[in-house]
Amino acid sequence: MRSLLPGWGDFLGAFGDLPVLLPLVILLAQVPGYSLPLLLGSAGVASLASFWIFRVPVSIQPLKSIAIAAVALGAGSEEIRVSGMLLGAFFLVLAACRKTPLPIPEPVIRSVQTALGVLLVIQGFRNVVLGPVELTLMILAVAAFFFLDRKSGLPLLGIGSLMAFIEACVRAREPSTASINIQDGIRGSILAGLILPQLALTSANSIAGARLALQTYFPEQTKETGSRLERRLMSSIGVGNLLSGLFHGLPFCHGAGGITAHVRSGAKGPLMNGVLGILLGFLAWLSARTGFVPVLEPRIGCLLLTMIGLHHLNFATPLIRKGKGGWILLAGSVSLIVLTSNLLHVLVFALIFTLIENSRKLENAHE
Repeated sequence: MRSLLPGWGDFLGAFGDLPVLLPLVILLAQVPGYSLPLLLGSAGVASLASFWIFRVPVSIQPLKSIAIAAVALGAGSEEIRVSGMLLGAFFLVLAACRKTPLPIPEPVIRSVQTALGVLLVIQGFRNVVLGPVELTLMILAVAAFFFLDRKSGLPLLGIGSLMAFIEACVRAREPSTASINIQDGIRGSILAGLILPQLALTSANSIAGARLALQTYFPEQTKETGSRLERRLMSSIGVGNLLSGLFHGLPFCHGAGGITAHVRSGAKGPLMNGVLGILLGFLAWLSARTGFVPVLEPRIGCLLLTMIGLHHLNFATPLIRKGKGGWILLAGSVSLIVLTSNLLHVLVFALIFTLIENSRKLENAHE
């Protein structure tokens, strides 16, 4: 499908997840104690390390629950740093003990991934203010772009992300002098509020979900057992967050949504991570020298985030094929994410529903 641009897929694919990565990194840089060059530089190092570890395209994403909740709760840089390091230590211990992250059934993972796709679409439209006419035009543009991306044989999402990045660099601004108000010290309640949701979401989306995404997109390159691939993901997240935390670097994971963004933008191999690592390193150097902060145009960001979300909805297909139970699980997950915008709520609902469904099947089998 991507054969019309041989050799360019990994280059274009490197830009696929920037509409998600850059805004969160810039948001986190507003917390006193963090700096944009260090955040970008540590993300670049993590991407280069992933080049050697996985040999397939793997995303580098901020720990969304920690990054967003930290700003909402007024967490300080030490609380964010400690949260990322504790999360990393937890998964590193599990990997060393050859344990799986959490025993999450595949339907639950599919539910969380589908909800993530819906959340990306919602977030795309939340980031921009549109009147009725503009909203209609945006929906038509998304529909046309999505159709062409699926049918044209060109990595249009990657081309669009590259153009958006160039435009963001042209619109670059000086770093904001305003910062987020925080309290000093480390508070146990804040740590719990940062770690517990992220622990569940990382297990479901960044380890089990990422493993499922990689096996879906690269079945030949990921023939190893699912548990071994999950241990590699846990080791990368574990070691990476422990090292990054020492220098107030980026707390990161390997999100399934980011993998979809890179792959649908044209990425085919690990070279994507090399390109992304060099790009982030260059941005870190430029930011340190000049105070450079790339600014993504909201309407372009809306279009690209929506596209990534729509591609990610493909993970709902197995649920649809399961019949009535799958449809109920899918409807409940989508309804919850629309109403709450909280993936943790979706995870809890899907776990409870799947547990009830399995219990019913077990009872019917005994009868």
